Amino acid sequence: MKKILSFIIAFMLFFAPCSYALEQSGAGSSSVSVSADSAVKKTAAKKKKKKKSSKKKKKTKSKKKKTAKSKSKSSKKKKSKTKKTKSTKPKKASVTKTAGPTMTERINTIGNRLLTRNKIEAAINFKLRKTSKINAYADLHGNVMVFSGLIRICENDEELAGIIAHEVGHIVNAHMAKLTLANMAVNVSLELAKAVPVVALPVALVYLVSAKRWQRMDEYEADITSVDLMIGAGYNPLAMVSALQKINSGKYLDFLSTHPSGEKRTLYIYDYIAHRYPQYIEKGYDTESYREFLAYAKPILDERKFDNDLMTKHLEKQEKLEIKRKKKYAKYQRAYYEKQERIAQDKIEQEQKALEAKEKLAQKAIKEEQKAAAKQKRLEEKKIKKEQKLQEKLEKQKQKALIKEQKQEEKRLKKENKLKEKDLENKQKSAA
Repeated sequence: MKKILSFIIAFMLFFAPCSYALEQSGAGSSSVSVSADSAVKKTAAKKKKKKKSSKKKKKTKSKKKKTAKSKSKSSKKKKSKTKKTKSTKPKKASVTKTAGPTMTERINTIGNRLLTRNKIEAAINFKLRKTSKINAYADLHGNVMVFSGLIRICENDEELAGIIAHEVGHIVNAHMAKLTLANMAVNVSLELAKAVPVVALPVALVYLVSAKRWQRMDEYEADITSVDLMIGAGYNPLAMVSALQKINSGKYLDFLSTHPSGEKRTLYIYDYIAHRYPQYIEKGYDTESYREFLAYAKPILDERKFDNDLMTKHLEKQEKLEIKRKKKYAKYQRAYYEKQERIAQDKIEQEQKALEAKEKLAQKAIKEEQKAAAKQKRLEEKKIKKEQKLQEKLEKQKQKALIKEQKQEEKRLKKENKLKEKDLENKQKSAA
């Protein structure tokens, strides 16, 4: 009630002077009256002022014309001088500037390199969002959105690859899907708990605590995944350390609003690289932000180095993490190898089908050849039979002709014999 009363009093105090001023101005306007003489005097004074102002304007116009003429003359002289000087000077050679890749091209080439070289078959799209904000995120539909402001602060493609690989890590580890399922479960439980208000608050608190824990664990897993993906794609993983150290400096609040900050996270990445890929630690990374991180990490690393308990715990933790990461990395590539197996099986099946088709064609060709040979044989047999029939016919005709000739010869001989007999008879008769 006190707050409401104080607000009303303040409101009245604020608007009271305004209303008072309005009343005063209204009263003044209503009470003023002007006589006829004073009005005439005022009109005469105005006419005099107008005449004086017109005279002044004419003078200023004439002055402006003179100055314009003088300026035009001077400009003509200058132009003639410059023309003379230009003719003496040699012309400069024109330089053609080659445009580099656009931001969209950069994120797509880096993203596709991370996927192809690590043999990841996930359908991931890399998109640019033009804004001065420093951020990047991955969504449930497999999109990695990179802000143009973030690209500008990355010193090179390796640092940008670290950020993109981190977001790819969220997708391949199914963090978005897990988070949406958790949100759905919590919403259902909250709806059920509304019937019992005493239960609703503890459920909400448990969800908040567990959600923060999940988010932190997911970020650590995405960071480690980014290291494996960067090495698989041929990038220096220390670029990720350099980029995160730069962001963790506190300048880029847009990124820190959606990603947890802290040197512990960067040290976690560094420890993983040092244990599993020590050759990169020996190689180093030449950026100011990486040197800042080393300055922070040196006392922690020295303390661990000289404390046996800390070192043994650290080594045990890293060995467990390495075993886990090998399994996870194999899981990322499972789809690729399954696809390769399917392709190989399809190839074998296609080859078998091709061989079967070839065999069928060969068998068909053999059958056709056999049919053709059988047909040819039949034709030849028919031809032979035909020839045999012809020969038989000819032989029969020859035999008939011979028989005929024989018969004719016999007839002729008989006739001759008869004639000889007649001649003998005639001779005998004549002799007798």
